[in-house]
Amino acid sequence: MMPKAHKHSGQGHTTVNIKTDRKAFTLIELLVVIAIIAILAAILFPVFAKVREKARQTSCASNLKQIGLGFMQYTQDYDEMYPGLYSGNWNSSNARWMDSLQPYTKSAQIFNCPSDANPADKYILNRGTLDLNTTAPTGFGSYAASNAYWGNATTNGPQWSGPMSGGQGVTNTSVAIDSPASTYLAGDSNGSFQLSWQWNSNQPTAIDTASNPPNTLHGTAATSTNLEGMAVARHTDFTNVLFCDGHVKSMKLTNLLEQSTKSPTNAAPAGLRYFTRWDD
Repeated sequence: MMPKAHKHSGQGHTTVNIKTDRKAFTLIELLVVIAIIAILAAILFPVFAKVREKARQTSCASNLKQIGLGFMQYTQDYDEMYPGLYSGNWNSSNARWMDSLQPYTKSAQIFNCPSDANPADKYILNRGTLDLNTTAPTGFGSYAASNAYWGNATTNGPQWSGPMSGGQGVTNTSVAIDSPASTYLAGDSNGSFQLSWQWNSNQPTAIDTASNPPNTLHGTAATSTNLEGMAVARHTDFTNVLFCDGHVKSMKLTNLLEQSTKSPTNAAPAGLRYFTRWDD
């Protein structure tokens, strides 16, 4: 509705007065609006954080999928042999498994998990010789390959050794993996190149919730400052795992503790299902 105009006759001129009604927010109304926005933010920000982490988890899984393709291309070129966890001797290594795969992946970035915030974990390509006795556990990337039970293969049978044994260039073939779909090849770790433990008594039996990052599966020899890797659940309590058949799966660390149904003939107990090569 248009405001009414009022004409007033004066001495030789006419004055027009227009009245308008102006409304504004009261202080109470503004405080209510601010409170509603704060409540919505408190509800939605955790949701947004979970969505962001889910996207990072998916990106990490994509990294491992590409790494798996690199493993397959490598084994095709080298008579089905896996690359060594390190090449050469421990005190004069010229390549780690990531360095061996890098010519196939054509990328260094895929060895870095987007949820790994530790700058020391960022992968640095090795183009020289490393003395792993003195090398600091930095520059290995975010993923470790399985070297589980590396000390058991000789005494307890080959099924105890992982896909890539740590014995100075000694590796297994892809056809030697009895159960590729359930044998751990590589996955989220604390920044080492190998996830390993030596003897039966040192196999992981619990999840370390006091370590940093928390929720870590490891052998007793592994710490956050040596070259023994730990499996880390950095994706909202899940860890991404690359299996020997090339598929990637997000798993709880408690599931990685699942015992094998088989025991070696001359030793007990059975190993962990996902870290032994036999079909169980």
